[in-house]
Amino acid sequence: MKKNEKSDKFISQVAANMGVRASTLRFWESEGLVTFERNGENNYRTPSLQNLLQVFDVVLYRSLDMPIEKIKSYFGADLDAMQALLNDDLNAVADKIAALQHTAQRIREREKAVSRARSLSGSGQVMVNAALPAFRPFTYDSRADIELMLRDCTLTGLHRRKGEEKHEFISFDESRVMPEKEYVFGLLKVDTDTQEMLNAEDFRTYAARLGRTGGDMFGRYLTTAAEKGARRDLYEGYLELE
Repeated sequence: MKKNEKSDKFISQVAANMGVRASTLRFWESEGLVTFERNGENNYRTPSLQNLLQVFDVVLYRSLDMPIEKIKSYFGADLDAMQALLNDDLNAVADKIAALQHTAQRIREREKAVSRARSLSGSGQVMVNAALPAFRPFTYDSRADIELMLRDCTLTGLHRRKGEEKHEFISFDESRVMPEKEYVFGLLKVDTDTQEMLNAEDFRTYAARLGRTGGDMFGRYLTTAAEKGARRDLYEGYLELE
């Protein structure tokens, strides 16, 4: 076996055992993070416990996305400095975990909304008694309205008054509710580009079959999804019955 082949074999074995690429170990060596011992006769890299400890430390620090220069500062730190560095990084990891947990919760909420939309998509319209939350016009430069939308998108919705062709966007306030009323309820589809209510007439047709007329329409946002190649904003739709 040639000289570089033996050296490469050793590097490859260490890399495989540590879960990194051989080229990565060579790069770390070139940066001075790892110092492989070498045979004095042929200059082959030879294994040592210290090598493995160095590689272990670098793998740990790189798993924290720590840059090379900061890892070098670890290797040059005394015990007090090492403790301070570790505490700082532990706090940073805790912040990342909290952020990921928050993201995971938002994904779970979105999954719940998508599941709700899927369930409603095959149900048609029904009559329900409901007490909807009070609402106010959504204000685009209102920090409170934006934060509410980001916290729970189902608290954002739309309202179209009886006899009007366009709707306004609203924010719901779950701390206050409107009086309970009868509604035609179902999945309301709105064209994302034009904001046209695509199936509002279905709600009114259902109301007519009940011998009733429709009043104001409300929608609580669920999600946006593609349907036959077009984007649709999907809402829990409520048509007030008169």
